[in-house]
Amino acid sequence: MIIFDRKYVEARNWEHRARTVVELDEMRAVCRELIAEGEERLKSLPRGQDVVPISPERPRITVFVDEGGELLSDAKTKVKGEGDYQDVIETLRTIARKYRAAEIILVWATQKPTLSGDGHGIDSQIAGQMSVRLGLAVASQTDAQTVFGRSDWPAHDLPMPGYALVFDQDKGKDQRRNPIKLRYMTAQQVIALPARPIWYRTEEMPAVPEQATELRRPTLRLVKDGDVLLAPPEPAPAAEAGSAPVQLTDSEAKVLAALVAAAGPQRHRDLVEATDMAKATVSKAVRRLTGHGLVVRDGQTYTATSAAKEVSA
Repeated sequence: MIIFDRKYVEARNWEHRARTVVELDEMRAVCRELIAEGEERLKSLPRGQDVVPISPERPRITVFVDEGGELLSDAKTKVKGEGDYQDVIETLRTIARKYRAAEIILVWATQKPTLSGDGHGIDSQIAGQMSVRLGLAVASQTDAQTVFGRSDWPAHDLPMPGYALVFDQDKGKDQRRNPIKLRYMTAQQVIALPARPIWYRTEEMPAVPEQATELRRPTLRLVKDGDVLLAPPEPAPAAEAGSAPVQLTDSEAKVLAALVAAAGPQRHRDLVEATDMAKATVSKAVRRLTGHGLVVRDGQTYTATSAAKEVSA
């Protein structure tokens, strides 16, 4: 699972089970990975099959957009010399339209299920691709009709919080409209869930990297009072003696030097401030350094490995 969360709050609870992205530059970088992964999967789809086979090496990827209205609004943000972030929204449209056959699934969540106007909560093209819709209690029949595409699904009349209606267009118009009871989990219960492998795709690695699962599997280190602390993923193996040294660009060298100087975990924004470089430039440098085994990521922070100190020196 990959969680896009511009509100920041929910994503923090899932860092040990999902790849979480909260900054727009990080979302742009992940979108590029998803496009590359989706295209490669579709090109490798066996003849006569409608959906790519999934496996531990090539898992189903669920892209969950939380607070979708916030993302739509923030994507209009102008960055000097770089335009806005509408390419992030365009990628999510592509995922919704094209990549279900590649087992890359988009789930969109919003508190305001409107398709247009100021502050709308979901993009109209994305909404048109949603074949399954789940609605909690909404404010009005108009909102219910926006969610389900029909006025006779009374999400505005649900009996109490915690109940929802689910509509699956593949089941046709005669499906039952009985409310279902949803399972509720506190933040502490989510944090206490066991860790699981987190998907990454980097420019330096093939689509199914050798030993990728082992290198990127977070490991549980301590469980205390409902808090789960994660050990960072193991770094890639050091290069063998006599092998060609890692060649770093100027931006990669600056990011690596900042991480080594910090001598501890750094957030993306910390690296932007320390290097005085654009967010996108820092994101690309960190991805490449991670691929080289010089940097490890743990949730929303980055740390230099022991090999990084030698390269930096």
